[in-house]
Amino acid sequence: SDGDYSIPSACSPAFNSGDSKVSPIPSTDILGNNRFIEAIDRGAFENQGASIEVGTRYYVSSNGTGDGTSSWSNASNDLQEVINKATCGDEIFVAKGVYKPNRKANNLTSISPNHVDNSFTLKSNISLYGGFKGFESNPFQRNLSDTTNRTILSGDFLNNDIITYDNLGLPTFINNSENANHVVVISNSLNVIMDGFTIQNGRANGDNSLTINNQNLNRTYGAGLSVLGSSFINISNCTFRYNHAKGNGGGVYAVQSIVNFANCITKHNFSNQGGGLFMSEGQPNIENCHFESNRATEKGGAVFTDYNTCSTKNSVFILNQAQEGGAFFNSLGSAATFQLCKILGNKA
Repeated sequence: SDGDYSIPSACSPAFNSGDSKVSPIPSTDILGNNRFIEAIDRGAFENQGASIEVGTRYYVSSNGTGDGTSSWSNASNDLQEVINKATCGDEIFVAKGVYKPNRKANNLTSISPNHVDNSFTLKSNISLYGGFKGFESNPFQRNLSDTTNRTILSGDFLNNDIITYDNLGLPTFINNSENANHVVVISNSLNVIMDGFTIQNGRANGDNSLTINNQNLNRTYGAGLSVLGSSFINISNCTFRYNHAKGNGGGVYAVQSIVNFANCITKHNFSNQGGGLFMSEGQPNIENCHFESNRATEKGGAVFTDYNTCSTKNSVFILNQAQEGGAFFNSLGSAATFQLCKILGNKA
């Protein structure tokens, strides 16, 4: 039947949801437009620049008692519940304080206090902003340099972690066996903004894997943040610290994803490979970031890349350590570029 089957916005379920592995795929859509803008759309039309409509703004505060709508005075204290009800284009403002995940990453409808599979699990087309005092009306009013405004997402359920440091500031962790395996997870998602958070005290030390939104996550990977099969993920003004993974990616683990990191600090994290960041089969971009005193048992004290195209600009690598690649380990199949970076005092 007749009708308009074009894709008007990034909130359409057809936007970027086509299967680019199907062969053959024509290089243009029915109107002759390029078929590969970002990721392929589903259907006969390829959107040429869809935007996300501004939606509802939600508010979260550690002492909130409301449902999170309308204003700070009605803030919720349950961040995951607010994420669950947010839809395309919605924003979530999160005030200073410490927040701990209360739902399993693969069962977000039921509260499960202090379970190691709990995480803050994000989804497509939403924006999260932290670092608010609790009165601001837009993110530009935040003072992110004021450490008293930190919005901390923590996996330390019992508040008993002990962290010691050697003369390089490299961490050793005690009393973290009960911590969340993954503090934050983004799985099979598009167009996510996470800005102004401190992600800390993850301990990826579980058995087997967890299936989250049709993606499998090894419980020993990605103690701080895990990004799986996702595109156009923008992480800015975030700090990853005190995260410990038995496997890969102490601070961040990203696989088959397009992730942009800007103005982030990755410090005092530890894993087998990629103490700070482990990134595989994707397209990571790192700009104006600081990596300090991260440690890997094997490769990539600060960063490990594998089958990536990785661009790093205006970033600092200092006092990181690994058996190979104290600052950065670029594996076979990866293309890494560096512009205006400082690499100082790293050890391998």
